[in-house]
Amino acid sequence: MIYTVTPFPTVEYYAKVHSFQQGKLLTPDKTDVFIGGTGVNVSLMLNNLGYPSMTLGFVSGITGAFIEDFLAQLGCTTGFIKVNGNPADCINMRIDTIKPTDIIGKGFSVTKNDIELLYGKLDLLSEGDMDKFWEILDERLELCHRALRCRHERLLGTISDVAPILWQNGALARLKKGEKIDKLLYNGYSTISLGYAGLYEMCMRMLGKSHTDPEARPFALAVMQRLNDKCKEWKEAENISYSVYGTPMESTTYKFAKCLQKRFGIIPGVTDKNYITNSYHVHVSEKIDAFKKLEFEADFQKLSPGGAISYVEVPNMQNNIPAVLAVMKFIYDNIMYAELNTKSDYCEKCGYDGEILIKEDESGKLVWECPNCGNRDQDHTAGGDTLAVEL
Repeated sequence: MIYTVTPFPTVEYYAKVHSFQQGKLLTPDKTDVFIGGTGVNVSLMLNNLGYPSMTLGFVSGITGAFIEDFLAQLGCTTGFIKVNGNPADCINMRIDTIKPTDIIGKGFSVTKNDIELLYGKLDLLSEGDMDKFWEILDERLELCHRALRCRHERLLGTISDVAPILWQNGALARLKKGEKIDKLLYNGYSTISLGYAGLYEMCMRMLGKSHTDPEARPFALAVMQRLNDKCKEWKEAENISYSVYGTPMESTTYKFAKCLQKRFGIIPGVTDKNYITNSYHVHVSEKIDAFKKLEFEADFQKLSPGGAISYVEVPNMQNNIPAVLAVMKFIYDNIMYAELNTKSDYCEKCGYDGEILIKEDESGKLVWECPNCGNRDQDHTAGGDTLAVEL
């Protein structure tokens, strides 16, 4: 794939006038419309030669939509950033007469955020480049380190009185009234967690394969080991117990997915869902039995010493208790922490106690819906992981 950049592609309107008279109502002899911009022109030429390309830049409003549709009809792929500029500012006009006259649109302003979105698109050009990946990962880990330091420093100086049950009455410690909790933030007494999510999506982006694939699994484990190595490095330097946490971030996976879609667009297998996968979990679309899933995820739990949980989703198992016991025994023998989630759904509107469905609402958010009465009131529909057995 070849990428081109046209910061401000334009709609070019051409009008040929046989006899131009200023101040008169004129009818052109010929008109034409095409798209302008150096990068766009290169992409069009590459397309004509049979080479795939993507053209990037900024577009706005109806002219932006026209530009995208125009190029799509010619078979060109675009990855434009949509901004809030005046769409009329990217229209150029040529009046072709005895003395041709050009009127050039002044273009529109872009914000710092718009530019960062374009940089995000450009970051994707390193697809499959492992050297670039590890470089970016280390940069992001240092950013996480700084953020965790902010949390640690915010806690320094806190007195035990803010939460007596925790700090004075034995839940976490038995400090005196008015005593600062500072000493408990060092020497391994407490940990500060480096959370992560999207291991599956990372492998799909870099290798085009799930981390369950034997060819991708070593890469996923290497990334997990890098997270642990960094936590060890920080701990040795600061005497603060950093630890990798397999984050069960729930609704945050939706927020992350939306942010990724906004920055990078829709990438098949990576950002084409309204969620990203929790921590190291096997993606929900993969066909895998409960035992193989738990066995696979056990190795990743070992690399999440700050906390981790695996789970198996099952339907109503009241009539198959031996299967429940078999899974529970496997959990006990093979994995650090896991749970068996079974359905205990109930609609308070109509009394339906079958399986509540998961649907997308108008905004693309996942919501519970009663298949019997259509109720989507989340305060009166109980669905999901409401009954769990943990070992």
